[in-house]
Amino acid sequence: MTSLIFDVNGGRAANVSQNIGLINAIKAVVIQYKILIQYTNKFFLIICLLFICFAFVSSCQSIHSDKAKSFFKILLASILTIAFFTLLYTKAPVTYAARPDAMWAVIFFGLLLTIQGLTSLLKKYQICIIFMPLSLIIMSLISFNLNYGYVFKDNSDAYTSYKVDNHIVNTIVKAEHNGKSVVKVRVPKSINNDNWPHSLNQAQWMQNTLYAHGLIRHRIKVIFVPDKHLNKQMYPQGESEPFNDLEAY
Repeated sequence: MTSLIFDVNGGRAANVSQNIGLINAIKAVVIQYKILIQYTNKFFLIICLLFICFAFVSSCQSIHSDKAKSFFKILLASILTIAFFTLLYTKAPVTYAARPDAMWAVIFFGLLLTIQGLTSLLKKYQICIIFMPLSLIIMSLISFNLNYGYVFKDNSDAYTSYKVDNHIVNTIVKAEHNGKSVVKVRVPKSINNDNWPHSLNQAQWMQNTLYAHGLIRHRIKVIFVPDKHLNKQMYPQGESEPFNDLEAY
């Protein structure tokens, strides 16, 4: 949250702002929300939604109870948080909306609502308590160990990062060894103005780094050329746009 406030008001604000109009920016944020849902384990997500729906129905049936009031307060906080983040991400990098770390507040409220639904179910149908340990074990196995996908699965991994980095470095090294003074390097295309995580200004840092480590004998001017066709070759799911930073996890 703090970093987002700095992104909106600090020195990076001009670089990370979308400058595409409020309506288009909101649409871009919604697309990122869809990506976040797309890479969430569907089994885990459906179970959570079922528990939340059960809690909602139960709360509506006893709307004046303290438990119902607590549920609707959390639900209202969740809605307001999503609305706040949606407006905030129109000014901060829009891809933040698809990052679990940046959406943790929403995820926290979602898990809290899920727990309320689970407790409501156990309280109303106490026989379910008998099956809870086995159910939790099965959910854990399906979510983490049986190749059904992680609870949240990024579209990049260590292999992807290694492949992209090798492509960039090898292109520059080959051009320098061939005696060129300028080289254009195709990099995956992003929706950000500066093409993050393959920022255009990284080209200068790249040639300095390669020269300092002796991988190239002479300094060479490097120009990054975003190419969306490269995304399909580099990213495991063949996404047309990078999902977020190429970080190994």
